[in-house]
Amino acid sequence: MKNKCFNIVWLIAILLSFTACNDFLDIQPVGKVMPKTGQEFRDLLTEAYSAIPSDRGMATFRSDELTLEGEQNQESLNSYLDIWCWNDVAPDQTTLSFGWQRYYYVNYIANSVIENKDNITEATQAERNQLAGEAYMLRAYMHFILVNLYAAPYTHCNPAATKGIPLKLNSDVREVLSRNTVAEVYASILSDINEAEKLLNVENWPEGETYRFNTLSANAFRARVYLYMGDWANAYDYATDVVNRHGELEDLTTSSTLPNHYQSVEAILSMERLFIASSLGVGYVNPELMSLYRSGDMRRSKFYRQISASATEVLKAGTNEFRCTFRSAEFYLTAAEAALELNDMDNARHYLTELMKKRYLAAIYPTYEAEVLAGQLAQFDRLIGETEIKNVDVSNYIGWKSGVYIFEDKSIEQIMDELSLWYDIEVFFRNNISRNRHFSGSLPRYREIDDMLKVIEKTSHVRFEVKGKTIIVD
Repeated sequence: MKNKCFNIVWLIAILLSFTACNDFLDIQPVGKVMPKTGQEFRDLLTEAYSAIPSDRGMATFRSDELTLEGEQNQESLNSYLDIWCWNDVAPDQTTLSFGWQRYYYVNYIANSVIENKDNITEATQAERNQLAGEAYMLRAYMHFILVNLYAAPYTHCNPAATKGIPLKLNSDVREVLSRNTVAEVYASILSDINEAEKLLNVENWPEGETYRFNTLSANAFRARVYLYMGDWANAYDYATDVVNRHGELEDLTTSSTLPNHYQSVEAILSMERLFIASSLGVGYVNPELMSLYRSGDMRRSKFYRQISASATEVLKAGTNEFRCTFRSAEFYLTAAEAALELNDMDNARHYLTELMKKRYLAAIYPTYEAEVLAGQLAQFDRLIGETEIKNVDVSNYIGWKSGVYIFEDKSIEQIMDELSLWYDIEVFFRNNISRNRHFSGSLPRYREIDDMLKVIEKTSHVRFEVKGKTIIVD
């Protein structure tokens, strides 16, 4: 998905090919009508919301959160195997595609609303402002998704020089676009959020309309953008503002409602359905991911279902009831991570434990809370009922969110097993001594694997020999 080349010439034809706008936006005078009234523009925005693709869940096959290991259904293999294998050069004709063009279609509608804000009839000024504010947020969010699907991460490139995706800031379908830099895309996103904040005036939408942007969603969006930029001070400020204004959390020890359900107390914006229904039941949850859930973590049983000794499937996605864009738990984690990066350990621990107490069994939570507060890790053995305590860093709990591998006294074999999931490599050990050596430290994802191996070599007394996709450890 990264650095996918766009054929922008296609964009004009693609935008013009969509006809599900209730006859709006067609060129007059061909018997069609341009939207004029507040209700007509609301209908147009509703079309834009409904057009947001539901295919980003397919990227979980790229990240190996889902795996096709053991998948026997031929139809599933035909649709997803080349996605899982990163085969973008010559995928099978039956391979599902990522709908990048639909994000630009949504932006086309958003741009049309923005450009016509002052001409909307039969609407109050507040209603016109709200419509335009939602359009600015939609445009910013579509660009945000695109730049994160198709460009290098902001914190792992030179954003001012690295090409990102084309910005589309008007409704002119004849304009020939070129790729903007990653920095330019992020600057546009933040500018659109600023414009939206001036216009949004609905604090809460009634049930059935919670897919629409509200006033709180501006700071929620900012917190996420600044997190992705590594701007820890702003990420912390906006995340804590969201928590202070909407800090409710589902208690998974007592509640039957999942946190990403549109009726959850955590819901801030219920806009996106991240999985298409047909993705459910395809492949299995990677055992490496499941192993990250510790004893007493209620998310494991609430979010997943084990269907055999080696296979687990997802329960928390795929239908409209799991539309979710922003929810409060995200901002506890953002605040904790940002505080950690700012060396504010007290607040890092505070926001992390506030979330943990709603996710772990009451009998086990005090043990985990104590280890976080003391900077220690307790490994609880359910079978014998004993706990082993050792020192840890709080970053082990939240570092994964910023794309960092964190290894604490892991064997080289364990580390290479994890890296092989991300880098499609095959690993061989010349002897058991190198296999059992240990390494502690953090390694940024998205770096070339050669860079990571050099770091491990310097501290672990092992040597790596790279031959194509084969790595020999000595």
